[in-house]
Amino acid sequence: METWTREKPIGPILLITLGVLFLLDNFGWLPWERVERFWPVLLIVAGIILLRKRLGQSS
Repeated sequence: METWTREKPIGPILLITLGVLFLLDNFGWLPWERVERFWPVLLIVAGIILLRKRLGQSS
């Protein structure tokens, strides 16, 4: 049986974050234009985090 590890909850965190962003947009609390402009920053940050973890494990 596969066990759930605490160190890799990336999928659930991503889904929760997207859900919160869409909810805030529905309430009009988050101007979607800002999210559309800056969403690549989230990918860059995620890539940096994954790269740092990988480099930390190999040393």
